Amino acid sequence: MNQLFAQRAKLSLSIQLGLVFAGMTFLSALVLGIAAATSAQKQLEQRVGSELAHLSQSLSYNLDRDMFERYREIQIIAGLAPFRNPQTPLSEQQDLLNILQDTYPTYSWIGFADAEGVVQASTKGLLQGQNVAERPWFTGAQTGPYVGDVHEAVLLAKLLPNPTGDPLRFVDVSTPVVDAQGGFQGVLGAHLSWDWATTTESLLMDSPAAQGKELFILAKDGTVLLAPPGWHEKNPEEESLDLESVQLAQSQQDGYVVEQWSDQETYLVGFTQSQGYATYPGLGWIVLVREPTTIAFAPVQQLYGRILAGGLLFSSGFAVLGWLVAARVSRPILKIAAAADQIRQGNRNVAIPMVLGQKETAKLSQALSQLINELIAHEQELEAQLATRKQMAESLHRSEEQLRQIVDNIQDALLLKEINTGKVIYLNPGYAKLHGSDVNELYNDPQSWLKSVHPDDRSRVLEAFQSEITGETFFDDEYRLMMADGSICWVWDRSFPIRDETGKIYRCAVIKRDITDRKYSEELLKTLMESTASATGQSFFPTLVQHLAMALGVDHVFVAEQDGGMLQTLSFWSEGQFRPNIAYCIENTPCQQIVDEGSYYCAANVIQQFPANPYLEALQAQGYLGVALKNSVGEVLGTLCIIGKQPLGNRNHYAGILHIFAIRAAAELERQRAETALRESEERFRLLAENVRDLICLHDPNGRFLYLSPSCAVLLGFEPRELVGKNPYNFLHPDDRSTVQVAVRQLAQENKQSPVVYRACTKTGEYIWLESLVKTIADEQGEQVYFQTSSRDVTDKMLYQERLQYDAVHDSLTGLPNRSLLLERLNLALERVRRHDDFHFAVLFIDLDRFKVINDSLGHLTGDQLLLEAAAKLKHVIRPIDLAVRLGGDEFVLLIEEISGLQEAIRIAERILDNLRTPITLETHEVAMGASIGIVMSSTTYESGQDLLRDADLAMYSAKAKGRGCYAIFNPAMHQQALRQLELENDLRRALEQEEFTLRYQPIVALPTEKLLGFEALVRWQHPTKGMISPAEFIPIAEETGLIVPIGQWILKEACQQMIRWQEQFPAASSLKISVNLSVRQLKEPDLLRQIEQVLAETGLPGSCLALEITESMLMHDIESISEILTHLRNRSIQISIDDFGTGFSSLSYLHRLPVNNLKIDRSFVSQLLDSQRNLSIAKTIITLADQLGIDAIAEGIETNAQLQQLQTFGCELGQGYLFSAPVTAQTAAGLIVEE
Repeated sequence: MNQLFAQRAKLSLSIQLGLVFAGMTFLSALVLGIAAATSAQKQLEQRVGSELAHLSQSLSYNLDRDMFERYREIQIIAGLAPFRNPQTPLSEQQDLLNILQDTYPTYSWIGFADAEGVVQASTKGLLQGQNVAERPWFTGAQTGPYVGDVHEAVLLAKLLPNPTGDPLRFVDVSTPVVDAQGGFQGVLGAHLSWDWATTTESLLMDSPAAQGKELFILAKDGTVLLAPPGWHEKNPEEESLDLESVQLAQSQQDGYVVEQWSDQETYLVGFTQSQGYATYPGLGWIVLVREPTTIAFAPVQQLYGRILAGGLLFSSGFAVLGWLVAARVSRPILKIAAAADQIRQGNRNVAIPMVLGQKETAKLSQALSQLINELIAHEQELEAQLATRKQMAESLHRSEEQLRQIVDNIQDALLLKEINTGKVIYLNPGYAKLHGSDVNELYNDPQSWLKSVHPDDRSRVLEAFQSEITGETFFDDEYRLMMADGSICWVWDRSFPIRDETGKIYRCAVIKRDITDRKYSEELLKTLMESTASATGQSFFPTLVQHLAMALGVDHVFVAEQDGGMLQTLSFWSEGQFRPNIAYCIENTPCQQIVDEGSYYCAANVIQQFPANPYLEALQAQGYLGVALKNSVGEVLGTLCIIGKQPLGNRNHYAGILHIFAIRAAAELERQRAETALRESEERFRLLAENVRDLICLHDPNGRFLYLSPSCAVLLGFEPRELVGKNPYNFLHPDDRSTVQVAVRQLAQENKQSPVVYRACTKTGEYIWLESLVKTIADEQGEQVYFQTSSRDVTDKMLYQERLQYDAVHDSLTGLPNRSLLLERLNLALERVRRHDDFHFAVLFIDLDRFKVINDSLGHLTGDQLLLEAAAKLKHVIRPIDLAVRLGGDEFVLLIEEISGLQEAIRIAERILDNLRTPITLETHEVAMGASIGIVMSSTTYESGQDLLRDADLAMYSAKAKGRGCYAIFNPAMHQQALRQLELENDLRRALEQEEFTLRYQPIVALPTEKLLGFEALVRWQHPTKGMISPAEFIPIAEETGLIVPIGQWILKEACQQMIRWQEQFPAASSLKISVNLSVRQLKEPDLLRQIEQVLAETGLPGSCLALEITESMLMHDIESISEILTHLRNRSIQISIDDFGTGFSSLSYLHRLPVNNLKIDRSFVSQLLDSQRNLSIAKTIITLADQLGIDAIAEGIETNAQLQQLQTFGCELGQGYLFSAPVTAQTAAGLIVEE
């Protein structure tokens, strides 16, 4: 050692310095290399591991998604009519299966086996006639959808082409097939070729990002299903893998891990386990993607080697030249070392100090710069690989979307939901589009669409919907939806059950279809039929074109008769009036195409299509639609055309109606031609032959029967010979005789044909409605010698018209008159009041109390029975001259006429209340009805019956406000109050925007010590003109209009912001809590939890500093969903208080299950605590209950020391009230915090 030191002493200072610098440089390079290599290896392990995990998750996702598509496809196909209907020909089933296989070649075989297990239809006829009753896919699908794991199908493998000779492996998918009544018809099953998984794997692994990686697919028990090429040959006995990655995946984790495999190689392995997709549960397949660490971490080793080589180079240079430049280069080296240290720490943006020249220091800085550039380039290369993989994932996503669109673009709305809960499993975009709602909204609130059901249909639909949810009955009906733009949409709604493996109904499928156009066409057709029903003869065609123009909204309508190459208009309606008939040549007109092809349609610019046609230009024609009039043998008789000065809309909107009336017009034209021929030939037998279906009669000038056609026996029951010589008037209804006589006499004088409708008596004594055409037959001198009548049975038509007239003014449930008839009677009564000073009447507006509770608890059928009983009681109270009306729901109106004054109306109201209070028995339930009645007396100041109804309605609500079960008499102050509420509602909508709301804070203290524990935030409204408005006045309006939701959101955010400001200003405030009230509307908001989370995140307030108050009555709405919401809030450390406890109807059986922190004793009990033994007992019970539940009781409204002492005696821990402080501003509250 001494010798070594002696030798060192002989070295010059420059050499020693050079050696020292060289050693330090080499040591720095070594440390930098190790640090950079370690950091780079960790980053590479994380990046490459994440990529491998992403590759495994992508393949698992694609496999599960593809399996879900097949899983859903088989269920949808099984629900189609060709399989559900046992009578469907096998060929039709066969064709459908072949189409499905051609569309998705991954199906190796699809077949339908009947209930006995015999294959009835299959792709390419394979296995047809074979019995598969013992096959797992058949047995497994008898009770529900079935998916089988990978297996070899020995029998099917012999039938399918297999050029390689390798074993064929398949995945089975099958589902039961049931008929419309739910009866088991058989099983629809499919074998998916395992080549599908290989193809999916190849698409993924062929990407640049997957180069050098190897993929494994394992069964959930670790059995190898798919391995890289050559792996099975190298590992013939390794049929399953027992690795850390497999065990982690089996525990439902995913990610990456570095582990050693059986070949003693170490790999970086990404892993995941199949979790299914949507309703497909998944088979638990494990996907592994591995890459040898020698490849994955190769860049690190290269970097490490290059840094060491550079370090060695630099140290050698320093050893040779250090003694020359030691002093000069020391400063740059220190800068380079500092930059290298930042690079080691991961800072890639640091700049290496540049030293000019060719010396060692300059080379060191250049080499390090080059290394950093190469490292950045490598990172960019990795990012480019990630981008490539992202593009591949997007490409796969597009493929998924293309497949999804096949089902999602079905025009009908599709929905799959659970029984009992009503939870939505799947719905297609058509469902959301039909209801005009967001898809997420329908998932979160499956019953939200019921709000859009037309009020007249809502009770019926809601009743059916509730039965559908419980699985009792399934919907198959039509109803109306109120769309967002105010339009009405008719919907056909049909649902059917889906059963599980035990045969129990657990899901329900719903199909809805928009039938608005069909309903519109039906209504339009009905209107046209009614308007033209009575038109015959010469008036038929004018009536037809006029009503067609009005009904279809077009400018011109004409009907024309063909005569060779010419057309002669029979009637021409143009822009609100009839035009003279014209004759024109068919050639070069749209009618030429109508005659040749049966119809012609041009939506717009028809003039450009026929520029040489002057008629079209004169009519300013744009849209044109015409159909041919054809007789019974298909010969063209003429045309029926509509022309618009504006472009026509959808052809289907017009074509159906036009074709129907073209048939009728053709029949009328044929009939008129026949009548003309009959009149010209005057042949009696031909006359009868042309009208063989109607009752044809010949009368003498006095009207007696001379001849009756054989159809007399069918229509009247008499043989013709029984009536010959009889007077027809003897068989007419007494009320119709004079009308018929006058009509026949007028027709005879004017020699016109016009239908006469009357009732005729049959042989059995029953009356039927007949429509007759009367025609006079004159001799050569023009004298009338006969009458000829042609009659047809129109009984059904007349009864239908009578029913329509009745239904238009009556309620369908109770049979009482409806609003339309009531307004008519009210307006008549007002006219009498204006004409007669001594005439008085009253309007009683009646609303049944608690009807909704009875309807919801006992069911809609019981509710309907209750309405029928109420209607019967009301009809029993009134006189024949009065009117009882049902407006809708549980609202009735009585019109009491010819009364002496107000006292008589009051006596009637009291009699109604007494009658309704009498209990009635509905099924097994005894129910007592109550009612609230609003009374308004007649007055000449009223302009219309609608004003009377409005004031009676206001009086009724006043009666409800007084406590129900009573009546109230209208006075003008009620109207003024309603206007004030409307004004407040309008002002309330602007209050948030104008920042008119403010918060007050009432302290909450510990009663034993009066220590401040927190504040309750209370909203106040500072109106710009009305001053301070009480919450008791505007909160109910906000609740009713829904404005409480944005107001509540503002209160929550403002209170949280104020609390965080206090905590920043006063450290002692960190333990305080801020209490905020939640309304019923807010609690029903589907995104309430997200709103609260967002407020806490934006303000930075910890959840433990927030308390939310809900009223006890809220628990009556939906205890299960509310409990779930409160649990989420509790998990966020947010406290829950039940406000106004003791005033509601909560059940103790639910209370102990709710995650509640506090019970707030209502101020009504505290303020009268010492005045009532009842209030004293209630307060004590609530405090004891809170103590037993392990939560706190908070007393509200403490105003006196006596109240405070009594509450302390009971053991109440918390309280608030004016004894401690009134609600104060934020500034005053800050002072209270300072005092504390």
